[in-house]
Amino acid sequence: MPKLKDIEVTPPKAPSQAARWLKPLTLPALYLGWGLLAWVATMLGLISVSFVSAAVLIVGSVVTNAYFIGLSHSNDENDFGEEAMPGVQSALAMVWIAIFCHVTFSTREIAVGMYATILMFSLFRLDRAKYYKLLLFAAITYVAAVGVRGLFNVDAVDWVNETPAFLALITLLVACHIFHMQFEEQRSYYVYRNYELQVILQRLTRIAKRDHLTRTYNRRYIMEALAREKSRADRVGDAFSVCILDLDHFKRLNDEFGHVVGDKVLMSFAKRIKAELRGMDTLNASRFERSFGRFGGEEFIAVLPNTGVEGAVRCAERLCKSIGSRPFMSKYAVTVSVGVATYVEGETVPELLSRADAALYEAKEEGRNQVRLAELPDEEEKDPTVPDLPAINQ
Repeated sequence: MPKLKDIEVTPPKAPSQAARWLKPLTLPALYLGWGLLAWVATMLGLISVSFVSAAVLIVGSVVTNAYFIGLSHSNDENDFGEEAMPGVQSALAMVWIAIFCHVTFSTREIAVGMYATILMFSLFRLDRAKYYKLLLFAAITYVAAVGVRGLFNVDAVDWVNETPAFLALITLLVACHIFHMQFEEQRSYYVYRNYELQVILQRLTRIAKRDHLTRTYNRRYIMEALAREKSRADRVGDAFSVCILDLDHFKRLNDEFGHVVGDKVLMSFAKRIKAELRGMDTLNASRFERSFGRFGGEEFIAVLPNTGVEGAVRCAERLCKSIGSRPFMSKYAVTVSVGVATYVEGETVPELLSRADAALYEAKEEGRNQVRLAELPDEEEKDPTVPDLPAINQ
């Protein structure tokens, strides 16, 4: 059994230019095929049609198909919609079939075959209600064509021979109705299954981005967010900042109360920080969301888009105050140290994180439970060998 990473998923290909041009020619090809069959039957003397009637059928069919071909390659196709246009095409085709039945003789077999072709053309293109109306329209047009022919010339219609032909048409319509119902059931099933797969995919995508314990973003997503912010900052000049947060004396908490309590404190810590970040509406007025995630162990990071030095320090101080203001679960007092760094044009993401981490270390060294701002990078001391993350285009 292949591993998941070894499975290659190929997205569906967009229809080619040739396919887009050939699709509207499906129904005209059916017209042409049945027209040639009618011509052969005329040459063999199986049917009789006057010159005027033949000219009306040919000109009408050509004009109808030319109109729909032109419509399919213009913006006016949206006036019909994806399902309405095949329905209109099929209905007009049945009108021409009815006219063909009216002006010719001994055309029962050909007419039923024509109806079958059009109904198969519409089988996968119309919903249940529209297809049912089309079936009803087919029966009406056939009865009207034969009835009008018999009304004008009683001797032109052999009603005994017409009855089996009509029953054959009704059988065809019933069969098409059953087939369409089965097709609709299968389509509904696959639509629902596709919906389920989309839901599962969304859940998997969410899981892939989240830390399993704190439900914040994981390290991989945070690094991608930093790469995006750097790319945006280099492109349009927007500022962004990062805050690295580390819980003070967290190892002592784990040793004294156990890892279960430590995990609960981490979850409560993350929940409180996320609530504070959501509530900082004045921090930045941009459309870009702040990203907060677990960087490892008890260390977290907040990415603040469109936020300069002053805004980032103000944010960090508010977070630090919120954590130290009240104990978790009403009994575990925890504080946090924060290192803040604002992106400087030209530096790499690792360099930015290194400055924020140095500021965090300074906050730890000076007594914890405080915020320290990173020093600006010294251009002469920057290490050109530090690798940068690839930019992500927006």
